[in-house]
Amino acid sequence: MCLAIARRIGAVLVLLLAANVIAADVPNSVSEAFANLDGQLSSDERASIAGAKTEDDLIQITHMSLGMYIRNAWFRQGHSKLIEEFHSYGAESLDDVSAMLLWAYWRHLNGMPFDLKVQGECYRRYYLEENQRKELAEAHGSTSYEAPSWDCPGA
Repeated sequence: MCLAIARRIGAVLVLLLAANVIAADVPNSVSEAFANLDGQLSSDERASIAGAKTEDDLIQITHMSLGMYIRNAWFRQGHSKLIEEFHSYGAESLDDVSAMLLWAYWRHLNGMPFDLKVQGECYRRYYLEENQRKELAEAHGSTSYEAPSWDCPGA
């Protein structure tokens, strides 16, 4: 594995650039993903992730850094089988998949249970409501509609 790493998760500059992703380094299960992250992140970085107070805080500190690394190295270049699993739960985009994975990892680091199927249902409900709002707006000759609120108990 070849990684160029500029680290600082707390205020957040973690630039993990994947070059020549090796298939053996790409996780294809949640447990493999956790082991991979545990091996790549320092104890301070794991503590910074674990220290996020809410899912929103977690996404703010990881989406454009560690989340981007996961999307690029594991999903786009590495073709991880995790994509299909998370799509079956309700994720529609790679952003959703990395967010769900990082949410589960955050809960794992904090010794809390996680249920990706329940989390995926939150995504499924969100997109269903968004599509309904979009269709209603279009039926009234508009392209504008209010985005649904993100309401995911336990997240």
